Amino acid sequence: MKNLILSLSFMTASFIGFAQSSTQTKTIAKGTVVDWEISQRIYNNVDTMTFFYYGFKNMKYQYLNDYSSIMFSTKADLDTFAVKLTQLANMETNINMSISMGRSVTMSIVDFTDAIYLDVSGDGYKTISRKNAIKLADELLVNSSYLK
Repeated sequence: MKNLILSLSFMTASFIGFAQSSTQTKTIAKGTVVDWEISQRIYNNVDTMTFFYYGFKNMKYQYLNDYSSIMFSTKADLDTFAVKLTQLANMETNINMSISMGRSVTMSIVDFTDAIYLDVSGDGYKTISRKNAIKLADELLVNSSYLK
């Protein structure tokens, strides 16, 4: 009987402890050119993760509401993404070229359009004009210091 009471007491204390934990997400920076954000996830009043998030409607499907996203959690990755985006945006308009960021994000330009394609793992893509790509990259470089 003592073991049962001790077990119930421990379980009650565990549930109370669990109920008191909280997770919050706070936006630190937001984009003006496209709808990106840098957010901070806070668990039990401790900053546990800061990340860049850019969510967009997948242009691969015209009649479905399918969304894709690009996420980075390090300053180095976000800076690399911004620099590569700027490089593509400043290239000649009559060439085809792709630049990959690991296994998840590929940025491409093709000779028949002035847009840059942002492709996420082959599952979804978004186009962005070269002008807006440069503005986006500038915003990311200014705000990347929020990431570690």
